[in-house]
Amino acid sequence: MTAAAGSGEAVGREQFDELRRLAREATVGVRGLPGAEGARPRGWGSGFLVAPGWVLTCAHVLVHADGRRRGTGPGEELGIVHGDRIYRGRLAYHLAGPTAAAQARWTDGTEEPSVPSALAIRPDLALVGLLEEIPAQPCVWLTDRSGVPVGAAHLFGRQDGALPAAEHWNASCRLVGQEREQLLLDADARVPRGISGGPLVDLELGEVSGVVKARSDTGTTVLAVPVSALRALTPAHHLPGTPDLGPHPYDALMRLHDRWHADRQRAGQGTTRTWSDVQLKLPAAEGRKRTVLDRLRVLDLLAALPSPRPAVVGRITAETLGTPGRTFSPRLLTWRDGQGMLYAPDAARELRAFLHFALLIAAELDRTLRDTGDAEGTRHVEALRDWALWRSGELGPEDRKALGTAARALPSAVLVEFLPVPYDDGTPVFDWTISLGYGGGTWTPAVAGDDPWGLSFERAVWKVERHLLDALEDADGPGGTSTRLEVALPPERLGTAVHDWLAARGTPVGLGRAVVVRDAARRDSGADPWAAGRDADARHRWHDRWHRVTRARRLHTVRLSGEGSVLGLDALREQPAGAVPVLCLAIDSGPGSEAASTVLESGYAVAVWSVDGHPPGPCGKECDTFHTRVSDLLGRRAGQPPEAVTIRELPQKIMELRREARGGNAGAAWAGQVVLLYDDPGNPLPPSAPPRVEFPPS
Repeated sequence: MTAAAGSGEAVGREQFDELRRLAREATVGVRGLPGAEGARPRGWGSGFLVAPGWVLTCAHVLVHADGRRRGTGPGEELGIVHGDRIYRGRLAYHLAGPTAAAQARWTDGTEEPSVPSALAIRPDLALVGLLEEIPAQPCVWLTDRSGVPVGAAHLFGRQDGALPAAEHWNASCRLVGQEREQLLLDADARVPRGISGGPLVDLELGEVSGVVKARSDTGTTVLAVPVSALRALTPAHHLPGTPDLGPHPYDALMRLHDRWHADRQRAGQGTTRTWSDVQLKLPAAEGRKRTVLDRLRVLDLLAALPSPRPAVVGRITAETLGTPGRTFSPRLLTWRDGQGMLYAPDAARELRAFLHFALLIAAELDRTLRDTGDAEGTRHVEALRDWALWRSGELGPEDRKALGTAARALPSAVLVEFLPVPYDDGTPVFDWTISLGYGGGTWTPAVAGDDPWGLSFERAVWKVERHLLDALEDADGPGGTSTRLEVALPPERLGTAVHDWLAARGTPVGLGRAVVVRDAARRDSGADPWAAGRDADARHRWHDRWHRVTRARRLHTVRLSGEGSVLGLDALREQPAGAVPVLCLAIDSGPGSEAASTVLESGYAVAVWSVDGHPPGPCGKECDTFHTRVSDLLGRRAGQPPEAVTIRELPQKIMELRREARGGNAGAAWAGQVVLLYDDPGNPLPPSAPPRVEFPPS
């Protein structure tokens, strides 16, 4: 490859020319509006387009030492020179922070500050919001790295002069030092007036890494501000009445920037080479598994996610790097900042960390978006996860397995299982386990019973309550949301009021989280010994009924018991898609047990019954009330159209009703009697271990 003049590195001439073209296209001049009172014929400085409608420059270009701003048109409008036109804009944000000594050394703004005074001004950045649209507006590519240029670099700006003499200028430079978060550069040519605010381009990486700040008296030494200093941008820097980026201006600006570049790379967007096209051809991109397009794609996906808290960004970045507890300077504020810390010499390790980071974000947002009803946010999270898992196909099997675990880092459920231990004498004793669930039938054991001969059901429940609080707290994590509790019970125990277990420091567990029961004998593996009593047809009915009820446009209840009789198997199987069986009989024996068994044999995945079910015999008024309340919950309200209640909402809605009853709402007290069977075949129980055959000692 032919080295570009002054580059000092093997950057091909074609790539150098393309980078220079891209930088010049996005570099603008900053000046007063023509004809405005007080406007000087010469420009004030330079700037560059960083997102649709936004120009980044230096604050001192637009703000005098005494705090006066330089806008000269109506409402302090100013001029942005692009091509051969001047567009109206307004200073919207400025981060100028000169010391008192530096202010004293400043003039009224007609001259640039000297190097000593400029060193005291931090971070000396400003954003201009355009009031007019620039047709086919370009944008530079801003680095996502926290560091400084590592090799050859180039300065760009608009020469100080009256139009049309204000011409583009550029020169090679080298990094020679860094002081107080500012870069010291040595240019190969004398730097003219008006370059302050222009971009500093890292030629090796093909990205803008700084903002030209000031020149020395000799004209070849240059100060620049790293792009990472823009992270200091907050709403406090906004000037009222000007274009606004909202409550998280830095995050919003970077989102606009990343989406613009992603859109430019899509098919049908023209024939001009983009920043990403050029970056792909640079020597720095050779041999890297994590490609320029990978970065572009993930930044586009991250730009669609909710704004993160900085503490979460730092925690996930440190976890990705294997350095828990690490702090970062400058501080990481956005997902973009975090992924910018993942560049590494080892190409395979870099790709693995890059994908691990994306999957940890997806897992984190699974927790924070859970039960919020944010369908769009959830869809964007799934898109990020699906892309990262697909992209991991280039890694080895062990890395793919590890990333699959990372994708499920935050449990979606805690599962308690009670499994009978068979003995010849028929004594009903049980094993118990607690597992963390990650969806799709993936369960990780957390704790299990250690009683070699099993326990009575009551004793097993007592043991579970002792361990359940720790498991739930681990699953809930720091996000503030509560993980669902699922309890797999033998059919004869499916009426257990698990929501009343005291697993939360004396408070019933069902008041703080959704609680459901599952049939411990219903598993989705034909080879599972506990599934032996459920044939393939029964499993098919289970899947079919779940599919139908979760897609039903309207739900309705099916009353299983009437005047001393219960609904039969054929009648249950003929019910429409949105049917939810409801039972007011006690299900531990007699007709109630038969009705519950019929529900399971018919394939129903969702059913409701009462903890305080009545013994065999006719129903009373309390039964009518119970059935009416459940029917209301599913959307059948007298005189009103049915609400769009879905099966997936039921566990949470019942928990909310229990909480209302605890708060004094007598109309919600019935929810304390509800046991919800909720058996999702898409998230089957783990295959059980073979039954033990030991016998108790004689």
